[in-house]
Amino acid sequence: VIVSVAFVPPANSSWVSNKYDYQVYLDLAENKGAFQPGRTNIPLYSKDNHSNVPDYIMSFPMPDFSSVNQYIGYNGPGVGVLLHPQFIGTAAHVGTPGIKFGDTVYKGITNNYDKSVDQQYLRLSKMVVESAPAYMIPSAPNDFEELNNKLRFPLFSRLGSGTQYLDMGAYGYRIAGGYAYLTGGLADNIDVFNQYNGKWTGWQGVIGNPGNNLPNSGNVTAGDSGSPFFGWDKKMHRWEVIGAVSGTYTFFYPQLLDKAISEAREPDIFLNGKTALWETSTINDGVNKWSWQGIDNTNKSLSATKNLYLYGGGDIFLTQSVNQGAGGLYFDNKQQYSFRSAAGHLFWTGSGLNIGEGTTVNWYLPGVINDNLHKIGMGTLVVKNSSPGGIKVGEGLVRLDSDTEAFSKVYITGGKGIVSIDNPDAFSPDNIYFGYRGGVLDLNGHDAEFKLIKAEDGGAIITNSSQLLSSLTIKPENLGTYVYSGHITGNINIDNDMSGMTGNKERVFNGGLNTTGVLTQNSGALSFQGQPVVHAVIDQRFINTLNSYGDKSVYTEQQRFEQPDWETHTFELKGINADSVQVNLARNAVLNADIYARNSALNFGSASVWIDKLLGNALKKNDDYQQDLKHGESVAIEDHDKAIFRGSIHSINSPLTVENAILDGASVSTDMNSPVLMNNSRWSLSADSDISQLLLNNTPVYLSGSNNASHLLNVDQLTSNNNVFVVSSKNHAKSSDSLNIKNVANGTGNQLKIDLGIANPWQGNDDVVLASAPATTAHDYFSLESVSTDIGTYLPYFSTKIVEGKRIW
Repeated sequence: VIVSVAFVPPANSSWVSNKYDYQVYLDLAENKGAFQPGRTNIPLYSKDNHSNVPDYIMSFPMPDFSSVNQYIGYNGPGVGVLLHPQFIGTAAHVGTPGIKFGDTVYKGITNNYDKSVDQQYLRLSKMVVESAPAYMIPSAPNDFEELNNKLRFPLFSRLGSGTQYLDMGAYGYRIAGGYAYLTGGLADNIDVFNQYNGKWTGWQGVIGNPGNNLPNSGNVTAGDSGSPFFGWDKKMHRWEVIGAVSGTYTFFYPQLLDKAISEAREPDIFLNGKTALWETSTINDGVNKWSWQGIDNTNKSLSATKNLYLYGGGDIFLTQSVNQGAGGLYFDNKQQYSFRSAAGHLFWTGSGLNIGEGTTVNWYLPGVINDNLHKIGMGTLVVKNSSPGGIKVGEGLVRLDSDTEAFSKVYITGGKGIVSIDNPDAFSPDNIYFGYRGGVLDLNGHDAEFKLIKAEDGGAIITNSSQLLSSLTIKPENLGTYVYSGHITGNINIDNDMSGMTGNKERVFNGGLNTTGVLTQNSGALSFQGQPVVHAVIDQRFINTLNSYGDKSVYTEQQRFEQPDWETHTFELKGINADSVQVNLARNAVLNADIYARNSALNFGSASVWIDKLLGNALKKNDDYQQDLKHGESVAIEDHDKAIFRGSIHSINSPLTVENAILDGASVSTDMNSPVLMNNSRWSLSADSDISQLLLNNTPVYLSGSNNASHLLNVDQLTSNNNVFVVSSKNHAKSSDSLNIKNVANGTGNQLKIDLGIANPWQGNDDVVLASAPATTAHDYFSLESVSTDIGTYLPYFSTKIVEGKRIW
């Protein structure tokens, strides 16, 4: 790899185009900002673009870079890619003492080199649970020539942490040294070259076609070695890893990886439904013997241990404890297996279990202390015994069915794993950890009480798939505020127990809820909000350098209150029971629920919001879960960012304030001690509403609402200024909306607007009563807005009169 300290960019320097904000290259490399995995039609705007038309639209799905390491030895992030659950691909000259995915550091134990093309396939000590392997080009090397075929490979993407340069035209300015942080980019053209001894060894460069509008970051510098390069394969409809940086680039060969996998594999074991004994050096079913290599007093080498592949189902009994080292167990599909101790409490430890789809493994074996059982594969692991060690679940289903706590700690990570509680004695909620991208904890009809739901990010999901109702209690201790960024779904009641909290006692949900149950809280504050989009960050010293070259786009914090891009999150429940609670609905939150409030206060459109500065990095050393919360204010400007409520509100001694928010299909019922204030908002009714005191300012009210039914709005005391009341007059007077002001009508500048709805002819000669108020109300309290139809705009005949002691319009 060429190293240069000059400001003139060398031939293979890692410099990114100044055409786009530098933040684009940072976000792209980390799947942050707009670049979420799988997202399509991502618009990109150059620095000089001040229009609404993007310079480039990424129509292909955004690649998922989770297969790229976060840390590898002392070489920094982005210099290895997962190609198999136990192997990474990188350059041969890259030192690899360890590699990190998510929250786990994996030891590198065997280097499988091909120095002729400077590549290696590094075997890892455990099966990786945080990520799935990247796809490789299936028929390499034949398909390497296809990389120049734009009909098959129209787009390429790479990321790396080499020495960073900013392309300013004639010069490239050095921003950071190697391994400081990741940048990524896109390219639409590569130059394949150099076939050596029958092998394609690489390509000269990664370039953009003249005049393209891609955020290019294709060339490389010192520190980029081993970083992967991906291509979108239209034939396979997926992103495939092509190779890694080595001087220029080197291709990955599936044949070389297959050779490394084969060398780490014992002869296959065909149980075919039989029972076998796992003995000191063999697995014996009475007819056949299969050898295996583990770690004992005479063998300390992890690299000598190998994987075992089992077929046909069956039962295995251990006659002694097994330390399989870096070897793991791989199971075929649609089978049944069980593993037990022949006598005593014998343990098993190794690289993990990869269980095929449709296969169930009943596991009666404990592990060892300070070690985690890694589980991947789409099949099911049923845990029948307790273990002093932990488990990390990255894929498939794990059912906890032991009579005592199954594991000291349970990690759910990678976003594809499910842990189901078959026996409530088998788990302790406070020993559940949701790691990188989380996964699912299924309560399966059982109750659970958490002090904290220890979630690394928004990928955590607690659900209940059973028809039996589960109760989920969240009871933090010695905290003033607790923010949960994950999700709760299914048949669950939520009890926010605030008794152990201090200070303001605020419970914040900023992930998502979708339950058929009820949330109950009896003190403190309950808040629902969206989140600022998470962006990549770098050290301030690099930001200062970028600022000196005129790029001020890079963030110092991954989330900011004032940033324009927020994620909208939805919170759906059967109901909320709030007693002595401050209920806040903030920006970018959609709340669907029936609220029963007593001695509380409801604030929809609240500007109060929270950020967790450790979101995505909450699990520290020794699994110490932490939050670093920051409180601030943020007000939505656009309608799509405003708080939205759908449902019903029943208030007793509980005022409701709606400020800069939307009631989109909501009914409100209050007592005389529950005034309602709506300001700069919008209200669409979903049912008849009865309000004691209503104060409206600049808030249109749609009585028919989104369900197109006729509704009655009863108000004892109305103070209304500059509002429009939209009433639906359908094909008969009895099916029209009506506003009924019982005692007091104050304010000015109010209009009634008739919505004729669908084009049904009017039936009958009855007058349509749009609104009524006390007889003392001024006749011009309401005016009538013109009605627009397909044939033009007109003003219907409109009058007011006193009838039975009421003024009607």
